[in-house]
Amino acid sequence: MDNKYPTGLHLPSEGFYDGRMGELKLVKPAPVAEPQKVSEWSRWYLVQEGGHPSIKRSRKVNGKTTWNRYPAKHYKHMSPEELTALLRRLNATFETEKKLAEERYNFDHAYVNVRSLTAFEKYLKKQTTVDSSVSNPMSMLQRYSLEYFIIKQGIPDPAKWHIKEDDWGEWLLEQDLSVALLKRIVSTTNRFTKFLNQKIYPEMPNARKLEPIGRAKYAEINYLRKKKGEDDESKYIQPETYKKIVKAFEEEEPEVLPNVKLCKAFGLRISESLGFDKPKFLKDAVLVDEQGKGVKGGQIVRKKVKTNERMVPYWNMTAVDAWTLVKQIIPMHPNTLTKKVNKVLAKFGHSSHDFRRTFITEAHRSHHWKDVQRAAGHTTHQMTMKYDQDDRNLSPLLADLDD
Repeated sequence: MDNKYPTGLHLPSEGFYDGRMGELKLVKPAPVAEPQKVSEWSRWYLVQEGGHPSIKRSRKVNGKTTWNRYPAKHYKHMSPEELTALLRRLNATFETEKKLAEERYNFDHAYVNVRSLTAFEKYLKKQTTVDSSVSNPMSMLQRYSLEYFIIKQGIPDPAKWHIKEDDWGEWLLEQDLSVALLKRIVSTTNRFTKFLNQKIYPEMPNARKLEPIGRAKYAEINYLRKKKGEDDESKYIQPETYKKIVKAFEEEEPEVLPNVKLCKAFGLRISESLGFDKPKFLKDAVLVDEQGKGVKGGQIVRKKVKTNERMVPYWNMTAVDAWTLVKQIIPMHPNTLTKKVNKVLAKFGHSSHDFRRTFITEAHRSHHWKDVQRAAGHTTHQMTMKYDQDDRNLSPLLADLDD
């Protein structure tokens, strides 16, 4: 399938179109062909057959030219002048629809087109080194914003999207999405309209900031999702809970226990536990620059990590102990590993990403914040703090004053 931008225009680079999401059906009509040529448009012609006038319609269906005959009973009695007038009437609808389609296409693409989308893509690439930080916003913009405003509502001008802001909010709520995803959709849309105003169309009226969903509604969604067990927010793993988790893995999935222990000790994503070999173990830290991709010939196939490479100090485990665990790892596809790990963790209300949150939370208690940020591989400490869930409280007991 060709990669395309949401407007139906071809995407010059690959990787930013998800076929599962569909595409906006804005297809530019082909120009009208000469009578003797193949045409993508239906058009009526006056032809001579057996010395008598006939009226036929030229059509192109699935790449093949076909002809449809106009009923003779409607024109056999007509004079040449009347036949000419009939042809004008038959083709009038065609000409009108053609012009309307062309104008509709030009209008729809006057704001959101290949130029503006390419520029926005380049802008996103400047902000990050992670491919998913570009492809995900582009996909969300297509599926939940452009498709709604341009196709469903027929409003191509972003400066007028606020007119249907409330309707958009109701439509988004019907999609049964998490609060995190809803907020990303709204922020990405506002980011796009702001970019258009500042970089592409400075002469346009400034688009209003869209706030289709209020804080109270977000809180309600979170409450309902937690009540239904659909809460996808990662959570800090308490020490006592971790002991129970280890015991459960020993009984149910012992082959993935080395991966679990490495993730907890170094704050790894689950697939990153498949990316180690001996040269990765440095004197002061382990190098995290690869993750598992698959298995070939009984050996783990690796690829670069999806984020920046990082070095994680041996705060929770020595290099010798970590290497011992790596040698115990069984080659398997990262998807298989993730399913096995999450199957056990789900029984405790956790998921594999909780290991990163737990690592960061505990590291902040005894290490400098900048060191924790580097170990987590984050570009800003603001991002690292989003993982911190330290809930310790000071003791209400009286101090011993030796009186």
